[in-house]
Amino acid sequence: DGASHGTDPEKLRGLANELQSYPEATFADHLLYLDLLRQINDPQFSNYLLRQETLAKKSEADLATLISWMNNNGQSTAAIQFATALPSALRTRWPVPPAIADSYAKRKDWIGLEGFAKSDNWLAYDFLRHAYLARALREQGHEVAVEQERSEAEKEVASQPAAILAL
Repeated sequence: DGASHGTDPEKLRGLANELQSYPEATFADHLLYLDLLRQINDPQFSNYLLRQETLAKKSEADLATLISWMNNNGQSTAAIQFATALPSALRTRWPVPPAIADSYAKRKDWIGLEGFAKSDNWLAYDFLRHAYLARALREQGHEVAVEQERSEAEKEVASQPAAILAL
């Protein structure tokens, strides 16, 4: 709120730094601080982002959250670079794959998204993989392949009513 209302950046940095320095600070608190550094164009932004990338590797949820944060803050290219450098075991754990797929979609890198979506099975969420693959193929003009992937996605959610909304 302070950043959007023009509050003194040094005061905001101090408050956000204090919040994220508490031992009980959550990953969301660290992202709040990262976001503040980004908003005020702080030179420490890059270093702090690297630190969060290291911390995020300890939890699939944090990893997906960080990649999503990067996507939503104009950092999709960096998100893809970060994600492709991750060990395969981390890249394929839920909920990381859709966050990575969103990175490719934000960049409109349809060939990259196609390659990523073809690479693994997303287990219970494989219908989303088919949906992302269909999107990449549609953007490249491969209509027959789009229908095949869309059909696969629909077939998989037919037995999972709760998944229809996600699709």
